[in-house]
Amino acid sequence: MKQVVVVVVCALFTTLLLGENRRVLREVFKHADQLEMLHHPDSVEVCILYRGESPTGNDSPQLYTESPYKRLTPGAAALVTWKLTNDANYQWDIRVDCDPERNARVRYKRNGHTLTVDFLFGCGIVVFEYDGAPFSDAVFTPGIDWVFQVVEEAFPEDKVVRVVKKDRERKNAFRLDAEKAKALEAEAKLNPS
Repeated sequence: MKQVVVVVVCALFTTLLLGENRRVLREVFKHADQLEMLHHPDSVEVCILYRGESPTGNDSPQLYTESPYKRLTPGAAALVTWKLTNDANYQWDIRVDCDPERNARVRYKRNGHTLTVDFLFGCGIVVFEYDGAPFSDAVFTPGIDWVFQVVEEAFPEDKVVRVVKKDRERKNAFRLDAEKAKALEAEAKLNPS
């Protein structure tokens, strides 16, 4: 009887886990072959994106110059793939208002095809392209924090990385101050003078 209960609990847990991650396939990747490419690439590389000037003021992939690509280590590639394919790393049904500056690109190659993922670290957004054609974008928090660390590890002295890191530190300090203020307010309500 215990074995049956354990099997049923494991089956339910697996169903819930896979069911939740199906949203990534449905809303981000849309086609199983795109998701398959992430899990079985020939290579996974990363580069920094340098923004050029736009005469129209619009953001587009053509505005960016790529640094030389660096091949990701197996551990770093696995981490990026795991974060990109797990629903827990996305925020669904929200919009983000920010400067859409692309900072880094991860490129997956397999059988002559390319899947790229552009990371907008300031916004927490990812933009996907398959063989040069955009097919999806999403709010990718908290997953983007892990990817930033992978990019920083690959390009520790890059100017874009340093600017993003400084901006992230400033935002974290602001959030910490806001949380401290909330804690003081909550404590004052609990212990009125």
